[in-house]
Amino acid sequence: MCIPCVMCGACMADAAGAARDGRCPACGAEVAPDAVSCPECYTLLARPAAAEEAGEEG
Repeated sequence: MCIPCVMCGACMADAAGAARDGRCPACGAEVAPDAVSCPECYTLLARPAAAEEAGEEG
């Protein structure tokens, strides 16, 4: 993650695919589908918006 983090999302774009697969992109631990962060390493998990997952445009 960039230091200082300003939550711009640049580092989360690639991580979204890993989180979607049910694994933490940082440590590989299993994460729940609705988890906001990894229960093992506390990495913030990027999640696509519900509309993106459903294939809708808004």
